[in-house]
Amino acid sequence: MSESPRPLNELAEIIYREGKGKSWFNIAKHYVEPMLSMVDASEMYYYDKGTAVVMYALGNLQHWRGDVAKQVKAELKQHLSLAGYALR
Repeated sequence: MSESPRPLNELAEIIYREGKGKSWFNIAKHYVEPMLSMVDASEMYYYDKGTAVVMYALGNLQHWRGDVAKQVKAELKQHLSLAGYALR
């Protein structure tokens, strides 16, 4: 993926739309919600680093499947990389 990822708030809206009523979203929503007020992972969410917020969201989205999920997760990982977080 060579182009810039969409803002975190846009990605969070997609996750909310896709996750509504799904069991995998019950826990993940608590980590996705902060992203609604963020543009990128270099920001802070109160006392939490944006990279931590995105990492927790990704960790709790592991049961989300499909093409949309794959694209959104790739963009979340790109946000982490752009914020200087080295992914393994």
